[in-house]
Amino acid sequence: MRMLISLWTFLVYPIQCHSTMGISPHDLPLYSTNFDCLDHSNKNAVINDQYCDCLDGSDETDSNACQNGHFYCQNKGHQPYNLKSYKVNDGYCDPECCDGSDEFNSGVICPNTCVEIANQERQKRDLLESERKMGASKRLELITKAKELIQERKDSLNKLKQQLSDRKLKESQLLKLISPLESAYNNLLDSKKDSAFKVIKENFINTTDESKADSANDNSDGPSTDNPTEDNSDTSTSETETEEEKETEEELKLKAELDEAKSNHESALKDLNDLESQITDLENKLSEDNGPDDVFATLRGQCVELNESEYTYKFCFFTGVHQSYTSLGEFSTWSFDAQAMHFDNGNSCWNGPNRSCRVKLVCKAENELLEVSEPNKCEYEMKVGTPAVCDLISINSDQFAHDEL
Repeated sequence: MRMLISLWTFLVYPIQCHSTMGISPHDLPLYSTNFDCLDHSNKNAVINDQYCDCLDGSDETDSNACQNGHFYCQNKGHQPYNLKSYKVNDGYCDPECCDGSDEFNSGVICPNTCVEIANQERQKRDLLESERKMGASKRLELITKAKELIQERKDSLNKLKQQLSDRKLKESQLLKLISPLESAYNNLLDSKKDSAFKVIKENFINTTDESKADSANDNSDGPSTDNPTEDNSDTSTSETETEEEKETEEELKLKAELDEAKSNHESALKDLNDLESQITDLENKLSEDNGPDDVFATLRGQCVELNESEYTYKFCFFTGVHQSYTSLGEFSTWSFDAQAMHFDNGNSCWNGPNRSCRVKLVCKAENELLEVSEPNKCEYEMKVGTPAVCDLISINSDQFAHDEL
């Protein structure tokens, strides 16, 4: 009878499982017979009974009953990892669980590779640290060159500004010379027109008088032996030609002086405009955002390339990016803190938007175009290495190992 009661009690009140497999040491005190889900969705959940009681899957740490649960791999000798619980006992040795604990009940024996992986990651980390140190050293060189470049631009700007007042004065003085010369030249032309009109008028009068005289002679008794009118005409013509030659010489001289004054002014005005353009260009360059310590100042316009498949990808700092002859975008914005540059308004895609590209900057000892991808149609991503960001990188072993796994 006692045995029947015990059996009935077992069937009605089953013993609640309490396996600690897949539970992190940090969370272990939270797990008890009456388990309160970590998201508090169920205060009487049963642990690892192959049934999902909690909305967050926290009750099933060593089974795949909950798709959103996690199995804690201790990975002694390396870094622990929270593996998705649906991967537990699936017959596959997941590399994230290098200690093989995820296949504790599948019949598959997974070797413990944690120490080996830890050594490999340490070697990678050492290489990255070496790269970072070389990059940081070259970053200091970039800063030194940037300071020299900035100072050189400031000195040049000061010199140009000193020249600006002299150029403006010269241009103004040359401009003042043109007006009186133009007036004198125009007056000469007007005078010449008046003289020409006077000569024409006098010739017309003389011709009329000669016609009258000829008519009178025709009516006289005999021909006249003298021809004073003809002699006077020759004298008048000679005097007129001499006067015209004199005026022409004066006109040419004055015109040459006026042309020279205009040419000198145009030259001075061009020099002034060129000088103002140089000043504006230097002021714009000095106002550019080149990051802390102007570290990117000497990198502006520098380009790196990567040959991949049938394309040659090209990235130019603060300028543009290309896929062979296709523009993927012109420089738009950048964030030094985010270590990213954005390029927009590239060539349009067939039945799509204009191409664009986001460039992620990472620490490298040399400027390199490392990777190119197209996660969405006409939207590209690049990874570019440069020593300019190396001082911002600190290699954290925990983060590094987690990211790699």
